[in-house]
Amino acid sequence: MSRPAYRLGVFLKLEAYHSHGILRGLARFAREHPEFEILKLPQPDRYTLPALRALQLDGLVARVSSRHDETVLRRVGLPVVNISGQVATPGVAWVNSDDCAVGVMAFQHLWQRGYRRFAYCGNRTHLASLRRARSFKAAALAAGCPFTNHVLPRREESTPFPEPVRRGLAQWLRRLPRPAGILAFNDRVALELAEACHLVGLNIPRDIALVGVGNDLTRLEFARTEITSIDLPTVQLGYEAAMTVRRLLHQPHSPPEILLPPPKIVTRRSTDHYAVDDEIVAVALDHIRENQSNTIYVNEVARAAGVSRRVIEKRFRRTLGLSVYDVVQRVHLDRAKELLVDPDLSLAEIAYASGYESPRHLSLAFRRLQQTTPGRYRASLGWPQQPGRT
Repeated sequence: MSRPAYRLGVFLKLEAYHSHGILRGLARFAREHPEFEILKLPQPDRYTLPALRALQLDGLVARVSSRHDETVLRRVGLPVVNISGQVATPGVAWVNSDDCAVGVMAFQHLWQRGYRRFAYCGNRTHLASLRRARSFKAAALAAGCPFTNHVLPRREESTPFPEPVRRGLAQWLRRLPRPAGILAFNDRVALELAEACHLVGLNIPRDIALVGVGNDLTRLEFARTEITSIDLPTVQLGYEAAMTVRRLLHQPHSPPEILLPPPKIVTRRSTDHYAVDDEIVAVALDHIRENQSNTIYVNEVARAAGVSRRVIEKRFRRTLGLSVYDVVQRVHLDRAKELLVDPDLSLAEIAYASGYESPRHLSLAFRRLQQTTPGRYRASLGWPQQPGRT
């Protein structure tokens, strides 16, 4: 067996859940490109040129968390890819999740559940937090909904909050108009919000619906209330970062910026509620959600709610501003988008498991609601469509 031609150094917080997916993507890259040797290295407090050059690498995938880091990595003279969303790095190639899309996904999820008041909890020092907050706020304001923001001090999003910060969080939640849908910067923040809700006697999700980011099971499995979370494309991120280094080795050019959309939102108890005053609409929405994998007809929804088709349509439009058909189509589409993350499922399998009558109906729904095709959407997640999987 020939010796690998290239040494790719990867600097990560190896203990972090986020890093596990990145490593899986890098492992897939290594299997497909045996000419690369992947060196897993712990992220240093500060990068230094002597230490980096001593490793005799051909390329770097690294978390860049400061201007000092960016400056050093630009001077190392190798292809470098930043995989951190903490700061923008115009001088270094950047592969990361699309944090603006995260904010939009959270808004759409909460909006579809009837929430019309929105809030964000994060900080001003992390670029990913700023982008998620801005897009979440923009979506809420565009829909004519009130929005508020709670800023965390320094970088309290990564560790258990000090008591003064927790008390401030509880006071903010107590003053918040309800019901409200809150997007937390990450799952750590969502956990703290959930604890603060319990502290002041707020019901999750009736009073406060919570959405975290990262789907970090090492944190979420300790939550008192199961928390809905947006899954980040960590596996694709690791794979695409290595592919970017490979491209830069063979074709040096201006550092690219590649942002990968979040693949899905994992719904749990913290948003498992519809914030609507109309009990009939609430019953109908529960029926739709419980049957998202089956073909759903409007007459069936009306029967489940105990009213006529005319009445259920009138109440949906008055309460949600949407027809029953519109809501059903969005639920089916969300289910299909969740399944498209799995590269081993064919589009036909996904169509039938999402409640569509055929792959053609799935394709038509994607074109109408997403302005793309299922195949292109899957490719945008970082996984090329497999031959024959149509």
